[in-house]
Amino acid sequence: MALTKLNTHGIGADVILAEDIAANAVTIAELGDQAVSEAKMQISNAGTNGQFLSKQSGNTGGLTWATVSTAPAAGEIIETITGVADGRQIIAQSGTYTLQNVTSALGLSTTHTEIPGSNISYTPPSTAKWVKYRFDFKWEAHANSGISHYKINFDGTDITYSKVTVAGGYDTYNHPEGWMHVEWIINCDADSNSLADGKLTSWTSAKVIKAMAREYSTGYNAAVNGNTYWDGASASGATLVVQPIITVQAIA
Repeated sequence: MALTKLNTHGIGADVILAEDIAANAVTIAELGDQAVSEAKMQISNAGTNGQFLSKQSGNTGGLTWATVSTAPAAGEIIETITGVADGRQIIAQSGTYTLQNVTSALGLSTTHTEIPGSNISYTPPSTAKWVKYRFDFKWEAHANSGISHYKINFDGTDITYSKVTVAGGYDTYNHPEGWMHVEWIINCDADSNSLADGKLTSWTSAKVIKAMAREYSTGYNAAVNGNTYWDGASASGATLVVQPIITVQAIA
């Protein structure tokens, strides 16, 4: 006989007294579909759509409807946008980003020039307090150690302390090369605005971040995004392209 009612009063053969039921005698199989409703679970509050049931030992019934917290913890990485500059699209929390497509090396001049592959127009999530920008690229000296200068430009302003100089050994015939990078951490929850220091009180619209480079002077030749030498030979003008890597992280 299925259990249909618990009561200490009643008439008839189908009435079962509560004191007649042994501990743990009522199994799942004996409960009818939808027999246990929200009201019968003694939840301590009225819930709304999207909430979850949380254990709260101090509340009536020990159960409470609660809202899932979506706020990131301080220092947590909210999103990472990273990829090779080959024209790919990256979908992130803050939007869809198309990276530049680098198809040739760049020989530097004495004028600061944007390094291909470094440009990204970025708007961080609203919960971001910091944004880390990093650009990895191939560098090589072509003459006189390739003394050259590199910096990060943020929304049209150079970040003062991001400026670095790179050079190999001082030798006309020395051709050092290898991967290098420039990076900076931008404060987007600062007390005051200073693009030159990489500081903003808030960052709510797209801003361009990019890397810039130039040679020290005429004759101190350097290049980026390519290999002149490969597999025991010189490319002889047909420089092998090395596509750079760009990374942007939003941090709470």
